[in-house]
Amino acid sequence: MKTKKQIEDWCARAGLSQESRYTDRGVDILMADGFVPADKVPLMSHFGVESKDFPHGLYLTVGWLMKNEEDFSFGTAQYKCRMHNFGMDNEAKKRLRLKEMKQEVSHIVDRAEELLHA
Repeated sequence: MKTKKQIEDWCARAGLSQESRYTDRGVDILMADGFVPADKVPLMSHFGVESKDFPHGLYLTVGWLMKNEEDFSFGTAQYKCRMHNFGMDNEAKKRLRLKEMKQEVSHIVDRAEELLHA
């Protein structure tokens, strides 16, 4: 299991910043976002991402679901090419990425509740 500190350290090495932390139905959610330059893309190899997939770097948004500070439960990631949503300014793009991640995390929490009560 990963701790919150280990997750934060990994995010920092990948160039991500913590964007929000909140609780959804008893599950702590940590969201991070940032641009990962091409030379750091290999840090995501355990997610199945390779440098050739994003030769100019990528935007990475992650959502970590935790039971508490010391018990990482589940993580999800979204990758966007450097030119995603062309025409939007950087702040609008970031808001969009975080909104999409929050929706994805909410669906995961929904599904977890369904499984727990089945």
